[in-house]
Amino acid sequence: MLLTLVTFIPFIGGLALLFIPKGKDNLVRGVATAAAAVSLVLSVIVLLGYDKSIAGMQFIEQCNWIPSLNVTYFLGVDGLSIAMLVLTTLLSLISVIYSYNITSRVKEYFFFFLLLETGMLGVFVALADPKHTGIEALPESIGNGDNAETNLYWGNDEGLKGVFDRSRKWKLVNKDETPQNKVVLSRRIYRRVGGNLLLVARAYRGEAMKRCIQDFEGAVAHGGFDLVVFIGHDGLMDFQLPMPARAAEQTKKPDCVALCCLSESYMKQRLLAAGGHPVVLTTQRMYPGAFVLEAVVDTWDAGKSLSDMRESAGVAYARNQKISKKAAMGVFADLKE
Repeated sequence: MLLTLVTFIPFIGGLALLFIPKGKDNLVRGVATAAAAVSLVLSVIVLLGYDKSIAGMQFIEQCNWIPSLNVTYFLGVDGLSIAMLVLTTLLSLISVIYSYNITSRVKEYFFFFLLLETGMLGVFVALADPKHTGIEALPESIGNGDNAETNLYWGNDEGLKGVFDRSRKWKLVNKDETPQNKVVLSRRIYRRVGGNLLLVARAYRGEAMKRCIQDFEGAVAHGGFDLVVFIGHDGLMDFQLPMPARAAEQTKKPDCVALCCLSESYMKQRLLAAGGHPVVLTTQRMYPGAFVLEAVVDTWDAGKSLSDMRESAGVAYARNQKISKKAAMGVFADLKE
């Protein structure tokens, strides 16, 4: 019953907003905050009750919904999805509080916020690290895989942090620059200005390349994000990993972007096996600057086609590398639906 409550309390809160008189904006904000907070508390209760020693799904809720069509209502969590559940409810509460500055049509805004799921982007960044990966030699200042703040793919001006911290289209809402474990060195959460989109990015230590790719593919397999992104060196050029598989409880088929060398050759089939929908992949060796991701997300968020996303990636890459648009477009795969 807990998972059902976590799922539908925001929906109930949204319906409650419809009965609040016009002009009671503070009450609207309070109800929206309460709905998001209760959902977060319940997800934490699920987390605390989760038994890590037991493999497989827990907190299973299942019943026949439409027997004649063999449609079943099924909810459950495993090790990765429980983390995604708590993260989603936490970010929803943060987003509600961050939206207090909305002053126009407040009730309508929060009504649709609670009823419509916030778009979630998961970005997995493997730090540049010539010592532990097949990447070409780099100066220590940008190629230290143990220092996210100056790394080429994170803290550098064209890294994830550098690009999105400066962007006028994104607002930093949360950060944790204290190494969370031996694998993840930094985490940042951005919110799309004027939109209902959150980007969660994690910087992985250079020597944790395998773990970064496995977490990227695991996020695809479980469907906790709407768009899942990998940035860094294509470690699959250096080693092999077991083929991923779509999780039985995958909640959605996420779009996927892999900004690394030759990702169409090395990652496309793996992403499809994990239940993903590749939207931007590469055909050549390339520089995975986060400016490409920013351009792609603009197009993706607008609901544009695969060819439009490829073109936006090519234009951004051409501008940065000072090459022709035609040459830059050739870096990115011509994917078809």
